[in-house]
Amino acid sequence: SLFELLCPFFLYPSQNTFFRVQFLPPPCPVLVYHFNKRVRYFRKENGGPLSARVFGAQNAGGGYIGFIDADDYLATKDAFKRLHEKSIAHSSDIIQFGFIKRYHHLQRKMPSVKEEQYVQREEFLKRDYPLLLCSFWDTSRLTLNVWNKIYRCTLFQNLPASGTLERVFWGDDLILNILLLKNCRSALFIPDTLYVYRQFSGGTSRFSATEMRDLDTIKRYQLKYLEAYESEDKERIRSVLFSETAGWFNHYIRKSLNVQGREATKRMIEETLEYETFRQARAYYQHHPEKWEAAILLREGDCQAYLKKAEAAKKSKASDRIRGILKRFIIGYK
Repeated sequence: SLFELLCPFFLYPSQNTFFRVQFLPPPCPVLVYHFNKRVRYFRKENGGPLSARVFGAQNAGGGYIGFIDADDYLATKDAFKRLHEKSIAHSSDIIQFGFIKRYHHLQRKMPSVKEEQYVQREEFLKRDYPLLLCSFWDTSRLTLNVWNKIYRCTLFQNLPASGTLERVFWGDDLILNILLLKNCRSALFIPDTLYVYRQFSGGTSRFSATEMRDLDTIKRYQLKYLEAYESEDKERIRSVLFSETAGWFNHYIRKSLNVQGREATKRMIEETLEYETFRQARAYYQHHPEKWEAAILLREGDCQAYLKKAEAAKKSKASDRIRGILKRFIIGYK
């Protein structure tokens, strides 16, 4: 079989049949029996999505591997037929395609590119790969997701054992792409819309008490692979990486103050400043001083200064809301 599709609890070799895959809860002996060994079923202790995806991929067959989240689905019945044709024509290590972002009855097409683009390793590493090392890179055509791509199986051969991977609440797609695409020899970007991503409120957008710990995990992966990355853009990538770290931390403190209160936020700041990535970021800003607030606060590492700025921002936001209400009331009255 050419493709192996990985879903929660299931591995689906497509062989000669293309079908929509839907999530079903375990146990699934009837499903396995129905597809006559074309479905392989594994049980694994919950270690998070990253561990599950690596475990599934390392037990998969076929030429390419794709991922589908449990609440998503393919946009067309011939999705794998079209990807099959593209893989034969170009023999690339990854193929990235467009998707539809759906929120209840609303939906929007998110094309990967306007026209098909095939790139070799040198161009891919210079233009696209830096996105994975700092999360923001204007020239990149890559997305951080894994579900709008198929990957050549050989990319999974030298991954760490699934049980050794750290568990994160979010960011697992980015980490997996970092691990896989460092060895990417070629990539194909196609405009075809082949996937439907169902977006719901809550999920990873809600407040998480472990968000900074997860951010530290992601940034440690990025820093590790950045050290091995040879490019004239290396220092610019490092600057973007630490800028995101400083800005995200500053924003998160304000969220934490609203949700957890002052004392819990104070403990969180003290703990976060001891994380490896944040220590490196502080050292970086000692030698590369910047004038924006988030960088200054991180360089100084003063818990009270963070709290003072966050409390001032909270009061300012409340004052803006009151002014807005009064303005609407006065205009409405007149």
